[in-house]
Amino acid sequence: MLKYDKSKEKCLSKYNELYRKYSGSIIYIAVTDDSGEQNIGTGFHVGDGLFVTARHVVENKEIIEIATTANSVHISENDDENSKYTVEPRKLNICEGPFFHPDRNVDVAIFKVENHDLFMSSIQLSDLRKTLMKETDYILNNVLVLGYPPVPITIYPALISTKAEINSMISLRNSSYYHFIISSLARGGFSGGPVLDEEGILLGIVTESLVKNEVPSELGYMNILCTDAINSCINKYYKLDTETNGWAYDKAYFKRFCFIPTNIAELNPHRVISTIEIYDPDPDVVIELINIEPELIELVFSEINKKMKCDEVEEYGNSKNKLLVPRVNFTNEQIVNAVMFGVEVMKNYGYELLTDVE
Repeated sequence: MLKYDKSKEKCLSKYNELYRKYSGSIIYIAVTDDSGEQNIGTGFHVGDGLFVTARHVVENKEIIEIATTANSVHISENDDENSKYTVEPRKLNICEGPFFHPDRNVDVAIFKVENHDLFMSSIQLSDLRKTLMKETDYILNNVLVLGYPPVPITIYPALISTKAEINSMISLRNSSYYHFIISSLARGGFSGGPVLDEEGILLGIVTESLVKNEVPSELGYMNILCTDAINSCINKYYKLDTETNGWAYDKAYFKRFCFIPTNIAELNPHRVISTIEIYDPDPDVVIELINIEPELIELVFSEINKKMKCDEVEEYGNSKNKLLVPRVNFTNEQIVNAVMFGVEVMKNYGYELLTDVE
């Protein structure tokens, strides 16, 4: 989709709009290692002066300089052309951190700066947990990657943007989180850069290229670590205002239990077949049993109903789906405890439970 900008007399692509909005929020991070070799990586602003990068960019490195090189335009909420403010390039000073994800295998680091522009855009984080992800929702979708891979002969770090496709959703042996493989060429300086969907919501962060036999990173796959790893790292050290910073999450969502038949899990650990979902859309809590075999769904319903009396919404259900509404108000803990009896039924009948990373 193209948007016509009268002031510029030209058409802007959706991805050009995203670049114009967020380019001023992307930093380069110049470092040296113990041997004195200089390298560069990328980071991005998520709100309140807090930046995210890849762990391997800054761990055991001396940070020489961090800065933005592109400008971005801030427009007030009423979209008034007269209230535009341009965020100009600047050098930044770290005042807190870097802090690292508690799992050493997770390639995420965060830090705060003391002199960021208060109008600097914040990359919109998302509540992209394993139990909320279906690989068929992402494959071959377009994404925007922003970062600072070194460009020969240039006189200063250049912000590079590239549009790519998601090729696969994968699980790695040393990671509890999902990863995406995308079609862009892997280059070292992209590490720590954001990967945005076409709405500008963060899907993940560029981490180390997937290679074997120590071949150059450019010959490997560009590897994207999904955002739940970033969220867990931020939540360990800070409490961001999700409303102010525009995190994209479902306020009605409470908890989802995802199930994969054991024989399928051995072949594809992402292939969720059945779910039990708890939602809290005011005023009632609802429990959905989704795509569970007819005989099994009756057993699951029976076990939940023993612990927490529920009414079944007849017009919603069919042989594989049920919508349940508790008859009285239960606490969140009571609801989860009751549903866990249904979860145990699924596990006893040969289903593996897919869980989020705590």
